[in-house]
Amino acid sequence: MVKRSNDPNEKRSRTRRRLNAVGDGDGDAAQGTSKVRNGRVQLGTKFATLLRVKESTRQRKRKRREITTSVEVQECRHRVKEYRQLRGISVSSSNVPKPIRTLGRTPFPEYVKDEFSKAGFVRPTPIQAQAWPVALEGRDFIGIAPPGSGKTLAYLLPAIVHVKSQKRLSCGDGPIVLILAPTEERARQIQQECTKFAAAHILALLGSELDCYKNSLVACVGILIDTPEAVLHELESCHTNLQRVTYLVVDGADWMLAEEDVAEEGEDCKVLVREVLSQIPPDCQKLFWGSSWLEEADELARPFLRDAIKVEIGSPVLKAPHPIDQIVDIVAEDQKYDKLVGLLGDIADGSRILIFIDIHKGCESCSLLAQKLSNEGYAVSVHENVCQSERVQIISGFQGDYIPIMIATDVAARDPGFVWLLWECRFVNLAIFVDAFNP
Repeated sequence: MVKRSNDPNEKRSRTRRRLNAVGDGDGDAAQGTSKVRNGRVQLGTKFATLLRVKESTRQRKRKRREITTSVEVQECRHRVKEYRQLRGISVSSSNVPKPIRTLGRTPFPEYVKDEFSKAGFVRPTPIQAQAWPVALEGRDFIGIAPPGSGKTLAYLLPAIVHVKSQKRLSCGDGPIVLILAPTEERARQIQQECTKFAAAHILALLGSELDCYKNSLVACVGILIDTPEAVLHELESCHTNLQRVTYLVVDGADWMLAEEDVAEEGEDCKVLVREVLSQIPPDCQKLFWGSSWLEEADELARPFLRDAIKVEIGSPVLKAPHPIDQIVDIVAEDQKYDKLVGLLGDIADGSRILIFIDIHKGCESCSLLAQKLSNEGYAVSVHENVCQSERVQIISGFQGDYIPIMIATDVAARDPGFVWLLWECRFVNLAIFVDAFNP
């Protein structure tokens, strides 16, 4: 094989010969040959025509690819729109990432996916499917979904991924993730859920537990969970700081931003939430969550959010899940207990039942009634006259399936945890009020 010369002059000669070969052989440059004028090659018309044909072919192929891509995009948008409509997902912006439809496509660590498999999860709930990609993109977020729709994991799992992606904490650093809960009971529920999925090196603590760890190397708390009032107390006690918080969750934001005097000593919870938010770094990602979203809550939350995406599952306005029947029975004093037992027997189908007793009868009446109903075979708990840890267990049991009946006085309405229980209205199927009762 003869090697071609790399001499520039030889290359130009070969180029001229190829260009001249394109001509029609009659020597007419205007018709087919090429000439060199002033060191520049002028192409013959046939060669120029070939170039135009090739360019036209490339343009047609490019246009076909663009059309194909456009069709695929339209089909993808149609599928996303159909997915959202079928699952009741409403979004407030057009620039919203696609929902994650299967657990296999989630960017969560393998041990998190293993926990999903153990728990029997097959696919994300609607709020999780849409909230996960938004939270993982670092966008501010308002999530509105009914109780039991999976809101907790919708913000917890992106929080765990967020902690793992940050620079490792040093002793004395504040938390990376702060979760504000409406009550201590709710904070403990969130912590228990977080413990299932957080890695061993991600410490999730309640604010009340910080004092136990403040002199230890595990003071590097990745996730801090507590009520706004407790967080402010820990800040005043110098047990923590919020300088490293880059992921903030306000759980029950609809309740905390709409209700007054729900904190202890009559403090307005809205004021407490605003005080905490004022101490968060301005570039922090913020996620507000609720079962409903009234105009008042939206007005209070918007100043703290940047280009937030709002996702709603169903109606954003809180409505009763079904019509409420109000029945008044007037019976003699000595017949009230038998009437109550008969009523419980008629509806003993696992429904959650609240029994209120007039406060003037005191807690002794609650305990006596609970004892008598227990003797009848009913699983009963008493909300009154117990310590905080027992109250947490009672409310958790009532929310679960193993203590369906709770007895309380109207004092319970002053307990934030109890009010939160009623706010999450799906937990109560029947309320029985007894004005004067002597068991």
